[in-house]
Amino acid sequence: MSKPTAVLPRAVTLVGVCVLVAGCAQSGGATTAAKGKQTSGSAYVADTQIVGSKTYAAGAGIDKILGPAAVTLLVSSPAPTSQPNVVKVTAKPMTLWLRTGTMSGTGTLLLNTHTGQLTGHATFRGATGTLKGTSLVASLRGSADLAKGRFHYTYTGVYK
Repeated sequence: MSKPTAVLPRAVTLVGVCVLVAGCAQSGGATTAAKGKQTSGSAYVADTQIVGSKTYAAGAGIDKILGPAAVTLLVSSPAPTSQPNVVKVTAKPMTLWLRTGTMSGTGTLLLNTHTGQLTGHATFRGATGTLKGTSLVASLRGSADLAKGRFHYTYTGVYK
């Protein structure tokens, strides 16, 4: 397997981070004003299993307001883009597990398979428990150690 091809399954992991950090921001939305509230945080995620063209991933992170969270997600194979060494990774569904409920959403990342640089966004609109009725849009930046399969993201987001 070539180096860019070998890291494609790991690209799925990046979406997990996206999910987790965005979800952490989302979970605080139940108590915010209609215009939303800014939050930020970081997360780590890893593949747990690859079955055919689908990758299952899980991770953990922390939001500066909401504290710790866990995430599970399902990602299909990364898609090529018009940019050299860059793939697009989409996760759907993503589930964020928090102390007061769960959140569902989708995430998209662009991963440079040569440098490990990451950018992306996540959106959560479905929720249970005390999070019901909240939403979030978050922007993500990060880097990956592609040789070791380690991924780290930081994010900023607005939840309502």
